[in-house]
Amino acid sequence: MVLGANWNNETDVGKHVTKLFGGGGQLKIGNFLFSLHHRWTLLLILVGLFVISANNYLNEKAITCLGGQDYHNHYCYLHGAAHIPDFLQKALAPKESGRRCTAEGHGDKDRSTSYYIWLPFILTLCAIVTKLPWIVWKNVIERGLMEKLVKDIAADKEDTASKSAKRFYNTALKNRKNCVAGIQATVYNVGFAFCELLNIVAIGLNFHILDTILHGQFSPYGLKANEYFAFRYDQKNDPDNHGPSNPLCSAFPTEVSCSVATGGIAKDTVDVTNMICLLSNNVFNQYFFLVLWWWWVTLLFLSCLGLVYRIAQLALPQLGRLRLSQTMTLLCVDPVHQKSVDEMTLNPWQLFLLNRLLLNLKGSQATALIPAMVAENDKSAIEENSGGDEKHALVQINWLKALRQGRIEDLYTSNKHTHVIRTRCHHDHAHPDRHSGAAASLRPSQSAQQQAGPPPGARPPPGTGALGASPRPRGHYH
Repeated sequence: MVLGANWNNETDVGKHVTKLFGGGGQLKIGNFLFSLHHRWTLLLILVGLFVISANNYLNEKAITCLGGQDYHNHYCYLHGAAHIPDFLQKALAPKESGRRCTAEGHGDKDRSTSYYIWLPFILTLCAIVTKLPWIVWKNVIERGLMEKLVKDIAADKEDTASKSAKRFYNTALKNRKNCVAGIQATVYNVGFAFCELLNIVAIGLNFHILDTILHGQFSPYGLKANEYFAFRYDQKNDPDNHGPSNPLCSAFPTEVSCSVATGGIAKDTVDVTNMICLLSNNVFNQYFFLVLWWWWVTLLFLSCLGLVYRIAQLALPQLGRLRLSQTMTLLCVDPVHQKSVDEMTLNPWQLFLLNRLLLNLKGSQATALIPAMVAENDKSAIEENSGGDEKHALVQINWLKALRQGRIEDLYTSNKHTHVIRTRCHHDHAHPDRHSGAAASLRPSQSAQQQAGPPPGARPPPGTGALGASPRPRGHYH
């Protein structure tokens, strides 16, 4: 029982850790850039947080002062040290040697380096800021919408997925009159773009936090490091040029100066002991923050490109249709149904939501959902243009369904409808203006229509004549 309880606890912990990093086979509600931000950036920060915390609080030799006692070491560690003055730096680490890592180029001997104590807490704050856009997106804007849609489709036992298609179409894709079209899709797409912008803001805020704690040395940290490492000393041609100062040692010196004041109550004087101390922890800090700097700069560049793409996606429906077409092709959706979806009147945010849904479906689910959704769109369009005539609307819906499935002959094999069809055709030619455009883009090939003609009581698409083709003279029916 104890082993079982421990196993369950470990499993729960593992689930929470997996959930933190957005893994574990969860639905795709983000994208690649979102993953770089909330998953891999967070992982990088947590690695630094773990190592720096272990060095600061578990390493007994985090600071070692020359000739100092334990009291001196602990005092300098807790209260911080100062950069070594310029005149002493020249003696300890001349330019020619390059053997010692002191804070070069700083004349302020009282400048404190106590920030290393606070680095674990600062990195914790950076981790929270990094995760915040994802939390806003997942818990405030998205709120399990994609999971609900996918579960509805998975629970629909019908092969045509008609119930799921109807729910999805009516809630997200249907363009209602006197109402904002697809408000749920609009919130989903615009909210996603907003959180992508928040990712960029998070990087800028983290830069500002670290730049503040490091006294303005983090913002140019990577550029100065690149300049320093790229320099090559030329003793023959330019012996006096020793290159730029080492920015790694300026931000994270491994040698500092520490002054400890002591004295007794009976004495009016204070004894000040100054000593040189080693900060071994800063060896890791120098390169960790350099990697973090380059990571954030690269991610900032990619995020800006992603934001430009998102603006284009919101402004250009063609881009959304292209992405949707690629997704349907990968899911092996029938080209006929792909064309039908392309002919639907969908705005950019509706295309975005539909594409996100398809990315979370299996191929079989997508191939069942798309035809059912197209049929629901046909039904909605015909009902809106039927003028309340339910009988004629039903006939047109069945007709379009047969046309899409390539079963035109099923509607016209009976000869008993011949007179009705011809009478209907004469009536339609006499009143061509009484028909609306419910399905103008959904007509079959012209040759098939000429062989068949519309079903009894069906109203043909406008602009195609009674038979779905160009109107012919009445003499052709005699």
